[in-house]
Amino acid sequence: MAISPAPRLGVRVLLWLLGSLTVITLVRILRGSPSPAFADDAPWNGGAAWPPLADTPEAVDTIDLSTPAPSRTAPVPTDLPDEPGASVPWVEPFEGVCPPGYPIKGKLASGIYHQPGGAAYERTRPDRCYLDEAAALADGLRAAKR
Repeated sequence: MAISPAPRLGVRVLLWLLGSLTVITLVRILRGSPSPAFADDAPWNGGAAWPPLADTPEAVDTIDLSTPAPSRTAPVPTDLPDEPGASVPWVEPFEGVCPPGYPIKGKLASGIYHQPGGAAYERTRPDRCYLDEAAALADGLRAAKR
């Protein structure tokens, strides 16, 4: 009885796959596992040991609590006009926070301003802080949709 060409082809494919997997496995074994390029200074590659985490007793003892944490409030702008009632329409934010009296956050790249209570207000890092909506509109920005 003769074997049809289809089973012979299946056997050849199976043998090719087994041979390929064997070669791939041997190459991986001989090469070893690659170390990531960023881990040259890691402890397992002979680098210095990492400092302990903050919640371990060794790390807690080394924390200097005598210096206060930096404040996240913006300073009041000093370049305001001297005239009473006059105001600057916008000021630069300080470390991503708008100063008191300038609650409108403006993003120049998108051309959008965000009002307090808006959906993205808290996460927005402003390019400019505006006195009111009219100042932001006059600067060419539009209101955020949410």
